[in-house]
Parts: sequence; C-alpha cells; structure tokens
Amino acid sequence: MELVFNPITIAFGVAFLIAVSTLVFLKTRRRRGGNVALIGIFAAVVALIAAAALFKVERDARAAGFESWSDRRAAAAAGITDPQAWKQNRADAESATVFEDPERIAAEREQAEAAEAERQKAEAKEAAERRFAPHCLNPQDGSHPEFVSAVKARLRNPDSFEHLETRVLEVDEEGRNTVVMGFWMRDRFGEKKMETAFGSFSNKTCGSLDVQFWE
Repeated sequence: MELVFNPITIAFGVAFLIAVSTLVFLKTRRRRGGNVALIGIFAAVVALIAAAALFKVERDARAAGFESWSDRRAAAAAGITDPQAWKQNRADAESATVFEDPERIAAEREQAEAAEAERQKAEAKEAAERRFAPHCLNPQDGSHPEFVSAVKARLRNPDSFEHLETRVLEVDEEGRNTVVMGFWMRDRFGEKKMETAFGSFSNKTCGSLDVQFWE
C-alpha cells in the first residue's frame, strides 16, 4: 500500500513530535516547572492551529472537486484550475501509457500504407491524363473553348463556324500541347466547306494560344 502524506497526517505528526518533546523536556527540566508548562501549552496551541489550517486546506481542495490538497497542488503546477479538466488530463496521460497491441498497430500501419499507395496511384493517373490536357477541353464536345474563340475571330463569317473534332497531342518538354481542330465554315461565296486549324497552348494555363490554318 502506498503511503500518502496529506496535510492532516503532517499536522498530527507535528503535534505528536511536539508533545513528545514537551514531555521529555518536562522530565529533564522539572526545576523550571512553570516555564516548562507554558512552553508545553504554547506548543500544543501552535500544533492545533497548524492542524486546523491544514485541515481547512484539505477540505477546501475536496470541496473544489480535487481528490486532495496534493492533487490540487499538482493541478496548479500544471497550470490547470478546473478539476474536471485536471481529471481528463490525468486520464489522457494514463491512457497514453497503456500497452499498445502490436497486431493492431501492424494492421493500422498496413492500412495507412495501402491508403498512401492508392493516393499515389490516383495522383499518377491524374498526372498522366493531364498530359493530354483534358482540363482544358469542353467536356461536352471535346473542343478547346479559347482555341475555338481564337479561330472564329479570324473567320470572315464566324457565325458559320461548326465544330467537328479536336485532337490534342501529349504535352512537350516546354509544357505546351499541340492541338488540331476540324470545323465547318462558309466561305465568302456562302459555300460550306471543312477547314482545319492547328496550334498550341499552355498545359498549365490552357492559354498562350498559337493559331494557324492549313493552307
């Protein structure tokens, strides 16, 4: 059993030592009976006052929600004044020292490694797909909106533009994609014919266009 020294125990210990010392002193110094008696009474009063003060400290600590006076002092040393917060702090500290199950730790590590592998796989797939700039294309017809606008701006009759197909080549070392687009248009005589435009754009910004037409 662990021996706990609380304020009450200390107070009674002090009172006991003073009482024993007084008896010894009385036995060896009987000639000074009056003075010895006064000293004994004074010592007893001091011991009782100390015991009462320490008892009050202990009682106040328990009334505040702490286990004891020493428990309250430990909380104060940790910078905590709320007894519930101190209990939670102690519980967390105790749970942190609980023996961990090696099988559970291994399973959690395996799950974390599997999740990381899936994340890297997804990132690699996304990076591979981005090389053909799908993020720059219209998901409905596969056209490059800015490239279409740039081509239409060069047509005599931009309202006659009809998108046919857009092909994008893999990004080059300079971070640009080559684009080839087929489309319908009407010439100055009003005849509908198919034309092809090509150029390049930035894989990162989808802009910085370069537009040319097949002769």
